[in-house]
Amino acid sequence: MLTSGRTYKIIRLITWSVGIVSLIIFYLWFEYLRPSNLTPTSQHLSESAFNPFVWAKGKGDYSSANPRQALYLDVLRNHLANGMDVTAVEKKLGLPDSFDKQKQYNYLLSYDINSGIYQYLIVQFDSNQKVLMYYRFEVNHVLN
Repeated sequence: MLTSGRTYKIIRLITWSVGIVSLIIFYLWFEYLRPSNLTPTSQHLSESAFNPFVWAKGKGDYSSANPRQALYLDVLRNHLANGMDVTAVEKKLGLPDSFDKQKQYNYLLSYDINSGIYQYLIVQFDSNQKVLMYYRFEVNHVLN
């Protein structure tokens, strides 16, 4: 009887020790040792040449790692121009993620779930369905 009480105390001591060590390891991991890719990805994405397959893969990708972010600058510099026809834009970038009645196309670039911030490539058309302007737009949809 005496040894079973002692065994119980030893097992309880070992269990508590393992639990405390595990908590310390998890704390250190999440506070100091987590991988750097958990920081905002817009700082870590490098610019890439436009690839229509990669662009299409980003449609509806509600993450901060949307592949469209890396293609964005090349799209602006080399693939969009004022005066382009709406069909040329659709052929190049595909159908937009959303649009409104004034023919403003919204292409999703990223979404940060922590802050509720969406980033879009906006392409606006004039009354002749030609590109009037295009720009990056950020909107915050945080629920209170």
